[in-house]
Amino acid sequence: METYIRQRQLIMSPLIPSRVIGENEPLTAVFNKVIATREVNHKGQGLFVTLKLLPGDLVQVRKDFPHFVDRNTVIVRKMGFPEIILPGNVRNDIYVTLLQGEFDRGKKKTPKNVEVILSIHDDEGNPMEKAIFPGAGYDGITEYKSVIYYQVKQPCWNETVKVTIPIEDVCRCHMKVMFRHRSSQESRDKSEKPFGMAFVKLMKGDGTTLKDGRHELIVYKVDVKKAEDAKVYLTLPTTWAEVEQIEKQTAKQFHHSGVIPVTKDSFQIATLTCSTKLTQNGTAGIIFSITCLLILKKLSDN
Repeated sequence: METYIRQRQLIMSPLIPSRVIGENEPLTAVFNKVIATREVNHKGQGLFVTLKLLPGDLVQVRKDFPHFVDRNTVIVRKMGFPEIILPGNVRNDIYVTLLQGEFDRGKKKTPKNVEVILSIHDDEGNPMEKAIFPGAGYDGITEYKSVIYYQVKQPCWNETVKVTIPIEDVCRCHMKVMFRHRSSQESRDKSEKPFGMAFVKLMKGDGTTLKDGRHELIVYKVDVKKAEDAKVYLTLPTTWAEVEQIEKQTAKQFHHSGVIPVTKDSFQIATLTCSTKLTQNGTAGIIFSITCLLILKKLSDN
C-alpha cells in the first residue's frame, strides 16, 4: 500500500457537511462563528474537517469520484517534490512564510499593531505584478498584507504564500517587506506610513537561489528617501547571517547608522524553493547566472 501511495498522485477532498457555515468567508470569520455559536450542545465542541484519501491521478479520480472532485475543485501542489519527478512536472515556485517579529514600541505607550506588506520587485524597484499567490485557487496579487495582531510586541504570523515569477526574471528580483502600524482609528490610520523595511534577494551572486530554511532579516528605517531607491538599499546586507560573514571577511564591524539606519526591530521568514530550473548548488548556479546575464544582454540589445 505504501509503495502504491508513493507512485500515485493523491488528491484529498474535504467532505463538506450539510450545514455550511463558512462559504465565501475568511477563515477567521468561520472560527469566530464556531466559537460564538450557541447551537452546539455536545461536549466535543470545535471545528471538524473530515478527509478521504482518493487513490489515482486527477483524471481517474474525477471519473471515479465525481461527487467529491469536479472541475471546480482546487488542486494543491505539494510544497516540495515527489520521489519521482515526471517530465511534464515543470515548476518554479518559492514558498515564503512570514514567521515572527519583535518591534520596539518607540514613543507609543502600547505595542504597535504591525501589518506586514510583502511584494516582489526587480533591481530597479519596479513591482512584479501578480507574482504572489496567497492560496491555492487564488489569482496572483502584487502585494500581500498579513493579519494584524492588536498590541502584540512579538507577533507570530506563520502565514505562507507562494511566489511565482518567470525563470528569466529571478536573477534580477528581490522580495521587499514593509512594516506599518495600523491604528484602530480610521482618521489616524490613513496618515500612518511604514516605519520599517526589510528585503532579501531571490538569487545570490553565484547564481544559487535563497537557501531553504529560516532567515533573520535586517529591518531598516524608511523615514529617509534613500530607503525607496532600490539602487541604494540593494547594496546593503539583507540578513544578520550575511552581516556576520562580511565582518569575518573584512574584519570590520557593521555600521548600524549607515546609508539607511538599522532599527532595533527583528523579523524572521522561512523560504522553500520548489523549482525544476533553479538550484542551490554552487556549480550549477554559476552556469545559470551566466545564462541570465546573456539573456539580459540580449534583451537590452533588442
